[in-house]
Amino acid sequence: MSLSQSVTTLARKIFRTTVRPLAAARLSAFWRTGLPDVFRPPLEFLVRGETSAKDRQVQARVEKRRAEIERSGRPFQVISNSGGLIERSARDVTRFSCVSPEWGMFLYLCAKAFRSQTIVELGTSLGISSSYLVSSFCEQFVGIEGSKQLAKIAKRNVLSISPTATVVHAMVDEILEELISRWAAELDLLYVDANHNFEPTLRYMDRFAPHLKPGALVIFDDIHWSEEMWEAWRILQNRQGFSHALDLGRFGLCRWQGGTIHPKQYSLAFYTGWIRKYPPSSQGVIGPAGVALVLLDVLSPSLASTAMTSFLVGSIFGDLSAGTGGLHHFVKLNDARIGAFGIEERFQSSGIFAFKGSFVFIGESFFLLRRAGAKRNCEESGDEGKN
Repeated sequence: MSLSQSVTTLARKIFRTTVRPLAAARLSAFWRTGLPDVFRPPLEFLVRGETSAKDRQVQARVEKRRAEIERSGRPFQVISNSGGLIERSARDVTRFSCVSPEWGMFLYLCAKAFRSQTIVELGTSLGISSSYLVSSFCEQFVGIEGSKQLAKIAKRNVLSISPTATVVHAMVDEILEELISRWAAELDLLYVDANHNFEPTLRYMDRFAPHLKPGALVIFDDIHWSEEMWEAWRILQNRQGFSHALDLGRFGLCRWQGGTIHPKQYSLAFYTGWIRKYPPSSQGVIGPAGVALVLLDVLSPSLASTAMTSFLVGSIFGDLSAGTGGLHHFVKLNDARIGAFGIEERFQSSGIFAFKGSFVFIGESFFLLRRAGAKRNCEESGDEGKN
């Protein structure tokens, strides 16, 4: 895992804690405007982090297996997005090729809330996400994994929870038609986490659509992972046949009804830390000053001034490179735009960092909201596809 990834993960945690009251208010607005209650358990968990003792037992069982695999220290051959085999450590695969404990619990709560009995997962990896999915009402599960090594472990993991589950070693495109005809006659839940490219993502949805039950849930992973995935999501969230489409940052959730209906759109991506539509190609250069600011904010928040905290969050979510220049922050609060917070001069003389490209900056906005006692929800800047 790169330093950039580590810092981004930490930043998202800090940010999500800060904006949790706003996220809760945003979620309450969703219920008032007609988002079905079936979404309530997973979304309330995502925003508030609350679970039952029984749900925590499910998580503990899956995470115990994850920890065992990580401790093994063995390398794994995994399928890259280009289709080739690459070697990765057990730690990298368990932490970054599989869902996190939080997103795994989210998947479990989705399957539980939708009472999903028939589930197909495209891209099973080690079976961590699969184990969460089959831990509720699942009666028939089929997972597809392109890496023979990962598929073998995934099968063992999933079968330990659901003896009727099936994990197939194959590339999705090679087995797609057989998968649909043999196992996917009527689906309650489809989880798409394979071949993160524009055309395959849309094609998988087109092929599975006739086999989705009314009310079925379709989950698209990594919708903000790349420009191609974001463009695919923009089409999917407007697709005829979906009744509701939710952008949650990592996941895109769509509820299927069929017919000529078009989806109502909702987004919590801003509040879960996905501020960009997709990463820039040059993302990932985080200097020592950015890391120092992260540690300062974690160890002693009182020492982090409003401007410094703004710089911290912007550094992590923005595109940093060595050089000279100023800081420019732009925040969109509904239809009011606040910019140029007067901290450019403070950093201009240091010559440490410069921001490249425009991005939505959020840290400062929440300090301003707190000071002003603003009640309006903070909306991310972007086109209508994000709303």
